[in-house]
Amino acid sequence: MKKLKKVVLIIIVFIVSGCSADYNLLVTSNHKIKENVKLFMKNDQLPENVVNIKEYFKNQITSYSDVEEYKKYNFDYKIGKEVSYVQMDKWHTSFEEYQNSTIYGELFDDISIIENSEYITFETVGRYLYSNLFAEPEMADPDFIIDGINVKIRLHNKIIESNADNFDEKNNTLEWSITFKDETKSIYFKMSHEKRYDIILIDFILLNKKVLIPISLALVIIIGSGLYFYVVYKKNNSI
Repeated sequence: MKKLKKVVLIIIVFIVSGCSADYNLLVTSNHKIKENVKLFMKNDQLPENVVNIKEYFKNQITSYSDVEEYKKYNFDYKIGKEVSYVQMDKWHTSFEEYQNSTIYGELFDDISIIENSEYITFETVGRYLYSNLFAEPEMADPDFIIDGINVKIRLHNKIIESNADNFDEKNNTLEWSITFKDETKSIYFKMSHEKRYDIILIDFILLNKKVLIPISLALVIIIGSGLYFYVVYKKNNSI
């Protein structure tokens, strides 16, 4: 059995074929890293004995979130009309802490991080553990077949260069696609100390929307009420 599938896919427990995964990192300007994994599946590919998808996800998450390596990860799920997913995420306080990530460690041996006064480089080093992710066809477990992984790294600092398959400049996001065809793969980028304040602001809003939305609504109500009473007051005093 492929080690990554034991560690990640069994944790998420999708006993299906044809899954795809998203592996997302958010790297802040102070080098905190949010690690997020989503495993997508088609609803019609659930095990035959599953009747209630919601209960299925909740039961599996409850069971596997107690595994020692994943106790500090947050689990969640979303059910769509045709496609659903389970996700797990965790904040790392530094690059050094992220190097000990259970999930990352199943794909690459190590990370080389070099920082000086001009830039920071991030590069996977050592072996790309292809066999942990994709077995040879004759060795593959038919219950655990993954089509590929989409890696996205969003940065709060300006990007100087990378070996990404695609660079979304507007969102300052680097993208790599890892499939069974890629027997060798590495991830490399160099970023400056100059910040992308537009990205920082957007992420601040997105990460704090549960707090900001009610505060914004309260402010709108307060300002609206103040304007209403001001207009009424002016109107009454003009008579």
